[in-house]
Amino acid sequence: MVERWNELMAGYVLGDLDAEERQEWEEILRSHPELTNEIKELQQTVAFASEQAPAVEPPPELRASLLAAVRATPQENASPSLSIVPPPTAEVSVRPSATAQPASQSLASPQKGWWLGLGSLAAAALIALLIDDLRLRNQVQEAAEVIASLEQQLEEAEIAIATAPAPPRVFTLAGTVNRAEASGSITIAPEQQATIVTVQDLPALPAGQVYRIWGLVPDQPPLLYGQFETDADSRLLPQEIPLPPAADPAAVTQFLITAESVDAPPRPRGTLVMQSLPAG
Repeated sequence: MVERWNELMAGYVLGDLDAEERQEWEEILRSHPELTNEIKELQQTVAFASEQAPAVEPPPELRASLLAAVRATPQENASPSLSIVPPPTAEVSVRPSATAQPASQSLASPQKGWWLGLGSLAAAALIALLIDDLRLRNQVQEAAEVIASLEQQLEEAEIAIATAPAPPRVFTLAGTVNRAEASGSITIAPEQQATIVTVQDLPALPAGQVYRIWGLVPDQPPLLYGQFETDADSRLLPQEIPLPPAADPAAVTQFLITAESVDAPPRPRGTLVMQSLPAG
């Protein structure tokens, strides 16, 4: 489509469009008025080149050979390669005419045609260069748009990565010597702002006691993450416990589970029954 536009633009500047092509170009201009500036630049460039181009005289031998060919060729059998030959039916008068033009004036048309031909060639070459320039600018613009799109996608991806919630962290629980058969897991789900606890083979405690979960962070006292009770089958089905306000899920390195009195202060004082492997 861009190449077709360039062809029509060149023809428009040179005045070489037929009625159908001119209508097509005018419809394009109505849809894309920004092309008007490029047309003005082309017209100014062509006009400047025409004004600055030096006049070129045909070589003397060309003029002499043309005159010799005209004089040597019979008028009734004029060569079809000469554009100045009269029609075969025309009669040639040998009487001087009051309106006859001097020979010097009759040569003006070939000279002018020579100059105009050179000017047309120069203009055509200039238009070809300008079309190539337009194509190059279009390619550069398209490449710039692709780069801008890729940069935007990269920026969006970086933002998505930076704002994405941290992935869940899973800690595997194992029983201590006091409850060697116990097992389970604790999953920290930052997106849900909760820990999900699952326990098997951990007997139910007497009334007034609960199991408490403690999170360990280096150089800080244990933080109470919550408490639970197991059922008659010594299980705790997956249970979601909200994260405490002071919790730092990314900094936790280990979890402990102790058996504590319901009224005990938030410090681990009871029997250690389960623990997770320290995070690497």
